[in-house]
Amino acid sequence: MRKTLAFLVIVLAVNFSLQSQVVISEFLARNDAALADESNDYDDWIEIHNPGPEMVDIGGYYITDDKNEPKKFQIAKGDASTQIYPGGFLILWADEDTKEGVLHLDIKLNGDGEEIYLYLPDGETLVDSVVFDEQEDDVSYGREKNTGNKWMAFTDPTPGASNKAASRFTPEKIRRIKVYPNPFEQELVFKNIPDECVLQLRNMNGQVVHAQSFDAGKNYLDLSGFDSGTYVFRIRTKQNQFIKHGKVVRK
Repeated sequence: MRKTLAFLVIVLAVNFSLQSQVVISEFLARNDAALADESNDYDDWIEIHNPGPEMVDIGGYYITDDKNEPKKFQIAKGDASTQIYPGGFLILWADEDTKEGVLHLDIKLNGDGEEIYLYLPDGETLVDSVVFDEQEDDVSYGREKNTGNKWMAFTDPTPGASNKAASRFTPEKIRRIKVYPNPFEQELVFKNIPDECVLQLRNMNGQVVHAQSFDAGKNYLDLSGFDSGTYVFRIRTKQNQFIKHGKVVRK
């Protein structure tokens, strides 16, 4: 008899072939406030990890949420963003919005439970797969130590970084962090920062334009000297643990 347990994750297969050594290392099927994409949308995401000694390019690979349709979506070829360096991680957005870029897939994840399959460019050789049951908001699932066969819940998702089982930063604490006003004119307020943190602000070209440490509580950021436009902020702990990410606009 099949046991039905919330958060049960069944690993179907892992294939460390000579052609590909990547694995599905983490995913978030109910992204309420854990991580925003470049358009500030909180969409489903899938993290791919390359534990091998050489770079792997997943351009041309197929990814699907239906085992009966292995070629449901092919990741575009010929783009450097699909390359994963040794020990590196890559986030794929399962948002059915491919016009947003190469890393956006024409599939979505079902938070009530479904499956993910990753195939080599032949559309037949299974690289990795996972079947999962019902998920919780802002709680990701991932492999213990990134590549192990044991899967576990992460109340502090770690997209683009090594998986960590325990965290002080619960989804509730993350939701309480407020950034306002947005759009802003001169000053930004960061409220309910849970601990000493580091803020990094980038322009839309990816250049770091400001960085500073934050104290727990409420912090004010004077950006009166900045040009009008859109900026991306990222808040991490001093131990480099991701907390929050988003966009702000200066009028």
